[in-house]
Amino acid sequence: MKAFAALGPVLLLALAACPTASPNSPVVIMRTTITPSDTVRMGDSLKITTWLKNPEKEPLTMVFEDQCEVEQYVQTPDKTIVYPPGGGATCISVPTTVRVAAGDSVRFDAAWLPMSAVDGEFIAYGVLSQHQLTRGDRKPELKMGHRSNIAIFHVAPKP
Repeated sequence: MKAFAALGPVLLLALAACPTASPNSPVVIMRTTITPSDTVRMGDSLKITTWLKNPEKEPLTMVFEDQCEVEQYVQTPDKTIVYPPGGGATCISVPTTVRVAAGDSVRFDAAWLPMSAVDGEFIAYGVLSQHQLTRGDRKPELKMGHRSNIAIFHVAPKP
């Protein structure tokens, strides 16, 4: 039982970073890609890109309570969050706004530097924070956070 109690804070961080909502909002499409796409070597950087696409025929405006609009995460094979460092994002409490034109997309980039090779599949994904969403001239709606697809990769030692 003590082992499970010690895992409590880790599990809370993992759940907060990976909302149970559907991977895509009914309004916004999220897609995360990584470079390199299959294996990153220790000491080399993994580039994580999350695209937010507006498939609607009218512009979208998203208002966030802080500067964590879209955050990227990396998890080890045992589900430990290794990026961002410490397992969670640190956001400045300043409201921000993201506008996406009809049919357009916006990009969010991050980079992670693996420090040790661990056998197994790592995953990377993006999380869209809770926000007020306005479509065209309609009244704002509260939208819960959700995550993108996952990108799977391996970490290998330097040759």
